Amino acid sequence: HKTLELSVDNTDELDTWKASFLRAGVYPEREQPSEDTQTTAEVGPIDPHMERQVETINKLVTSYMQIVAKMTRDYIPKTIMYHIVQNLQKFVAKELLAHLYAVPDPKALLQESEEEKQRRQSKLAEFEAIKN
Repeated sequence: HKTLELSVDNTDELDTWKASFLRAGVYPEREQPSEDTQTTAEVGPIDPHMERQVETINKLVTSYMQIVAKMTRDYIPKTIMYHIVQNLQKFVAKELLAHLYAVPDPKALLQESEEEKQRRQSKLAEFEAIKN
């Protein structure tokens, strides 16, 4: 007997694979039925051509789904970045420029605040202390 271990993400995918195997003539291993419950139903002959077709289709579908999953993983971050950049461009074009033009003295925007001066001087003092 040969066994096949199948690992899937959800039950729908498991059912799909089971159905494909059944169509190809691969049946699950069954316990030996007792004499009382024996059935007389027989499995018809397996068409090798049909089996190859089912196997080929399964491989193609699996390959296609892997490609789709990879493309989705690649496109989602790109799409998110695209929307972030687009929204930033809209903000800069409309709101930021309007706020900048509303400032009465634009040169005041270029002046260093007292807090930043103190912070810069503190960092320079740290740098000199470490350097020496």
